[in-house]
Amino acid sequence: MDWVARVAELPRPDGISWAESYAAYPGGSGGNIAAALGRLGQIALFVGRLGDDEGGRLLLEDFKDAGVNLEGIRVMAGQRSASCFIAVDEHGARQMIALGGTALVDKPDELDPDWFAGARALVVADAFPEVALTAAGYCPPEVQVISCPGGLMISQAEKLLDPLLASRPVLVVSRGEACQLAECTRPAAAIHSLIKKGFPAVIVTLAEQGVLFGWDNRILSMPARPVSRVVDATGAGDAFTAGFTAGILMEMDMPLAVHAGLCTAAGKIGQAGARSGIPGREEFTRLVNEEPMRIEEVIV
Repeated sequence: MDWVARVAELPRPDGISWAESYAAYPGGSGGNIAAALGRLGQIALFVGRLGDDEGGRLLLEDFKDAGVNLEGIRVMAGQRSASCFIAVDEHGARQMIALGGTALVDKPDELDPDWFAGARALVVADAFPEVALTAAGYCPPEVQVISCPGGLMISQAEKLLDPLLASRPVLVVSRGEACQLAECTRPAAAIHSLIKKGFPAVIVTLAEQGVLFGWDNRILSMPARPVSRVVDATGAGDAFTAGFTAGILMEMDMPLAVHAGLCTAAGKIGQAGARSGIPGREEFTRLVNEEPMRIEEVIV
């Protein structure tokens, strides 16, 4: 759960800001992606844990509303669901503090092979390496693996990503995560390094600057979709990953799937909450087909 305070401006060190409003929103990277895929008209099964507290009940209700398959969710008696405190300013910039709680499956034997039997894509968000690798092993060989380890898991990324390379995952990371993984300072150089390492495609999200993505021996740039107003950037990367994954499931080629991700992220940042602003399938298809797609070649 995201407990979100809206402020005129974010506090400076040792400073304080007055909260103009305070509300609870369903969140969590993997959960955001699963719920967004459901709202985009895809069939998504989420694997994870919830507490039996108020946050867990709200999360479960949102999964149901989005049409997410609940078979992989385990409700833990007497435990608190994972949560974050987020301060968001009037321009959509944010500060986030993870508060902990139950969220991740921590043992491979908690996974049911039947959950993965009919899968067409596996999205690995926050996950313990041995759990992620077991899940990938349960998937049919043709499944597209999409790995987005996120900020809190990036310290374990080497343990996770190196073994996952055998499943040839598409890697989706932010600018900071890409540069940390590749130990460099420029996103394009990070993409080049990670592709040399064996990833077939690497996507680096750049917030208002759009994305860079390496694919088919090229590095390409695609600008963000224009929006009338940025309300809340929380979950924008997850919305991008969901739109991109939906594009892959709809058999779009790589550039068009990236474009689909940007269209989805643009809708999200116009509304408050990590899971708001996701279009339905018909609106998603219309946006992808009608919004112009601009691509530029990047020289490393």
